[in-house]
Amino acid sequence: DISEAYYRTLFAASSDKSKSQPVVTVSGSDSADISYGLSVELEQKIINYIRSGDADNAKSAIAALWSSAGELTPDVCRLLKYDTASMLAKASPAGGAAFINNVLRRINAVKTPAQISAVSVAIADELCAAVTKDKMQLSPTTQNIMNYISENFANPALDVTHIGSHF
Repeated sequence: DISEAYYRTLFAASSDKSKSQPVVTVSGSDSADISYGLSVELEQKIINYIRSGDADNAKSAIAALWSSAGELTPDVCRLLKYDTASMLAKASPAGGAAFINNVLRRINAVKTPAQISAVSVAIADELCAAVTKDKMQLSPTTQNIMNYISENFANPALDVTHIGSHF
């Protein structure tokens, strides 16, 4: 399938860029003055990895996200923890309140950055497995359409008519 191959190649080629960019930026000298930011590009990349079923890149990117967490203050780690839970909830193909509560429960049950990373990687792996299973049950045409939408999601002209004319 050309579309699937293209999609996987595109994200695999861009995955190395995240390793050279800071994943979390923190500025400010005390807790009252701290400014925190998670790379939106990295968050979207991880979501896309999960939604495409690319477990290896998803797990690698999450591990990279948490690799510098030991150097962060507890407050910043807590923010990163909530952002990670939010990102995993957004990445879920099915979503739903029960799933989101499960993610929050599992991530809130652990405390250290290493534990949070391990739980987050496990959740991403489960999501990727679910995506892969769902893809096996879809027709090739449906898979192609879903891949096209994922690849062109940022295109403002993307609508049902545009997708219909493409296929």
